Amino acid sequence: MAGAGKKLTWLVTGSSNGIGLALVKYILSTGDNVIATSRNPAKTPELVKEIESHPNGKWIALDISWSQDKITEAIGEADAVFEGGITTIVNNAAFGIAGAIEDIPEEDAKAEFDTNVWGTLRVCKAILPRMRQRGSGTIVQISSVLGLAVLPALAISEALSQETSSFGIRTLIVNLGTFRTNFLSPGAMPVIEPSEPYKSPHVVAGGIQHERDKDGKQLGDPEKAVKIIHDAVSGNDPKLAKVLRLPIGEDAWALATGRMNQVRSDFDVSKLLALQMLWGIGLLNMSVYVITGASRGIGFEFLKQLSKDSENLVVGLVRDKAATEKKVTAELGDRPNIHILHADLTKYVSLKQAAADTSEIVGERGIDYLVANGGIVSYLDGFGPIGTLKDKVEELEAVSAELSQTNVVGNIHLFNLFLPMVMKGKAKKVISISTGLADLDLTNEVEVDVGALYAASKAALNIIVAKYNVQYKKDGVLFMSISPGVVETGHYANATPEEIQGLMEFLGKITTYAPHFKGPISTEESVRCIKSVWEKASIENGDGGSFVSHLGTKQWV
Repeated sequence: MAGAGKKLTWLVTGSSNGIGLALVKYILSTGDNVIATSRNPAKTPELVKEIESHPNGKWIALDISWSQDKITEAIGEADAVFEGGITTIVNNAAFGIAGAIEDIPEEDAKAEFDTNVWGTLRVCKAILPRMRQRGSGTIVQISSVLGLAVLPALAISEALSQETSSFGIRTLIVNLGTFRTNFLSPGAMPVIEPSEPYKSPHVVAGGIQHERDKDGKQLGDPEKAVKIIHDAVSGNDPKLAKVLRLPIGEDAWALATGRMNQVRSDFDVSKLLALQMLWGIGLLNMSVYVITGASRGIGFEFLKQLSKDSENLVVGLVRDKAATEKKVTAELGDRPNIHILHADLTKYVSLKQAAADTSEIVGERGIDYLVANGGIVSYLDGFGPIGTLKDKVEELEAVSAELSQTNVVGNIHLFNLFLPMVMKGKAKKVISISTGLADLDLTNEVEVDVGALYAASKAALNIIVAKYNVQYKKDGVLFMSISPGVVETGHYANATPEEIQGLMEFLGKITTYAPHFKGPISTEESVRCIKSVWEKASIENGDGGSFVSHLGTKQWV
């Protein structure tokens, strides 16, 4: 593998034009060695002369449709051109055919596969023994982002990465968007004119015309693309040093993201089939829960307790999807009734995508319980009275804005985006996890002076919940706020001695208010109590818009 500042020797297939030629010229500008290749160098004598006039440049004949023996011989000769041998192979040579699968002649399809798949494989097989012996090397597979999930050569590259990484050989898959090269020029890409079923307005005919119209107007600058490739291999950009897949171009990123989202959506849907196969349970017979802030504390406990019942489908919304999935696997094992989705209460676009992803999972079944547990607390005033912030003007304003955006505005967006699915559900309940600190009577009677900013954000959310109840109770949707009690969730793990003193003063007041109080309860007990409250609650009983404790009353501890 390369390191920043180390001189590399590159071999680039398909160097006579396009990205290949741009990459060869850029490599020379960096001081690295480069061996350019093409099927017939005699067709581009001036270009060959230009590259070979540079002391670090060499041009050889290499047709990747040759036999394995002939390619191995050519690669062997190229490996001896510069001291130290070839450090980087770039499999760039390829061609595409535009047309419907049904229309493409078999011989044309075979020729395309012989170059794009078998040719790549032949080159890899020729260089691998040499790289393996040296204990280092990089193989770069240049591809279109259109082949992100399906191109056989990319599947080979992924397998190659797994097989050879232990030998110090890195594989890099580059998925290019559209760049201003001659790739779409007339004659460069064979076009199979659509047969009658695929003529306009069919997508095949439209796609061919779109490619023709786009020729010369592509978004991407090839000079910028080849610099990114070089930086990824050379180590100049540490962020790219270990990536396997590298989409380049704004359109490539958008298409790659869309394709990955579709794959994820398909997998999420297929997960429901696993439930039916393993347990014989159909989605229509399951209770559906969506929990925000499901990565830790009370939220994770909801996930744990609810998913224990195989007749529950639980969707957890979190900011760090990968970390939460890892935690779920480690602590809960393989529970196919759990789905973890990315969502950030401070970003509307993120919540909108989470709603779309959830809809793909639950379909017309809808959501029974939407549990708005996600939120943030304030440590600025968490252990002392609000008056102590008089000299912390900027901090007070910043924390207040963050609390409002997350705990209030974020949940308004959550309710608006997920309500259509709640309306389809059976239970039709929206539960906001609040705090007893937001209760005016408790504040005044017990003289609770800590956590004013956090309490204010939750009090604001309580009134928002009540307003939603007024609007939607006629549709059978119950909105209510529930305080979880005083719960041990690790919020005070890093408190300073002064903050601990403030906390102890607060707990002393709570003990006076509730002599039975023996300290914070566990998340397990809190969630068990909250579930009991929401299961009993109904619009008919007058619970809509209410704010109660985990005990279902105004007794907060």
